[in-house]
Amino acid sequence: MHKTLGILVYSMLAMVCLFTACSDDDDLVAPGHVDNPAAIRYDLPESFCLSSVEDHKAIIVRTSEEFNKLFAKENFVVSHLDVTLPPIDFNKYDLFYAQGNTSTVIGDLHADMETNSYPYRLWVYVKMTMLPSVDRWSVGYLVQKDDWNDQVTLDLVIID
Repeated sequence: MHKTLGILVYSMLAMVCLFTACSDDDDLVAPGHVDNPAAIRYDLPESFCLSSVEDHKAIIVRTSEEFNKLFAKENFVVSHLDVTLPPIDFNKYDLFYAQGNTSTVIGDLHADMETNSYPYRLWVYVKMTMLPSVDRWSVGYLVQKDDWNDQVTLDLVIID
């Protein structure tokens, strides 16, 4: 009797473990995944950076007033750039922005915004070459306006 009861209990535990392991996590977006509809890539010119933003730190821009002040031409690292940035509807979206630099030429740059967990994570993958140079990068994502948009974590991955 005890042996049959033990087998029954262990069988039930095995079933619970099996169902837990096979739960549906398909709605979670893994870092680097590019099919995240909740975050829209904001087009920025190549090597675009701002002197008023700290490198390797993500910031959030919530209003057109903040945007106009931050992205004023006098804040461009390369001041002679003639840049027209795409308009943003700040009634619907917040802009998540990050920038940085490398000591070598950038071979490839990939970024993704994860908005399925809190705090949001901005993943930036920078593949460097062996050619010495100071290369700058920047990324931006539009995320639907939400009360939870008060912080974002930047995860910078340098690939040699």
